[in-house]
Amino acid sequence: METESSLTGGNLLRIVYLSQARKEISEDDLREVLKTARAFNSEHGITGVLFYSFGYFLQVLEGPEETLLRLYLKISEDKRHSHITLLHAVPVIFPMFRKWAMACLGEKDGISINYEDLLRSRFDFADHGTTKVLLDRFLARVRAVDAN
Repeated sequence: METESSLTGGNLLRIVYLSQARKEISEDDLREVLKTARAFNSEHGITGVLFYSFGYFLQVLEGPEETLLRLYLKISEDKRHSHITLLHAVPVIFPMFRKWAMACLGEKDGISINYEDLLRSRFDFADHGTTKVLLDRFLARVRAVDAN
């Protein structure tokens, strides 16, 4: 039986990171980021969603592990944002966002994120489960948008 990972030629990984924009991001800036990301992601079997709101990015990326790790390194060196924090990295069998080379969501889509809670839970080692709960809630909202 073929799995999604065998179809893409390797192990699939999902990563979620949070970062802060160094300056206000205009709609044109965001469109340019998305154009570049969609072209690269389509060519390399990567899917995901970028959420931007109030100067913060939260991005979910899925794809072949080696390619995705190289991409994350490149993203982490991008000077347009800072305070890049890896929130989640897990192997997956099937990607959650098969249709999206890179979707973009924001407050207009009825999705909000409490960035402070995410960051606090990420660094509170006694309460590591909170990060998972917060991310699961976010991903459930994103899946609901995807279903519509």
